[in-house]
Amino acid sequence: MTEEIQEKILFEGLTVLKTLRSVTRVRLLANHQKKLVLFVLLETNNIKIYVLTPNENCLFANRSQLKKGYRILEILQKKKDLKEEAEDQDEIRKLDEELARNGVYYEKGEAHIDGLL
Repeated sequence: MTEEIQEKILFEGLTVLKTLRSVTRVRLLANHQKKLVLFVLLETNNIKIYVLTPNENCLFANRSQLKKGYRILEILQKKKDLKEEAEDQDEIRKLDEELARNGVYYEKGEAHIDGLL
């Protein structure tokens, strides 16, 4: 329970995509202004954060995985912005369809994807 509360506090207000790498919890965040992916590994007693471009390979993910994660984060951010502005429900529906095509699903209101990494 404590880990869940800390994670909610840590990522409050941010657009996050949740996934797993083996048994390690991974959270992807994006800095769209700088075109960067924040790759966050949540281990039992550690949090490791790696800053990557969507076009690079790393030990944890290849270029196509990072590009897909970054694209999904862009869609999630656009959807969040539209919802906050109470804008264009048809556009929100189209974004939801695109997210579903990419394998994104929601648990307790949080975006998840299986098999990304």
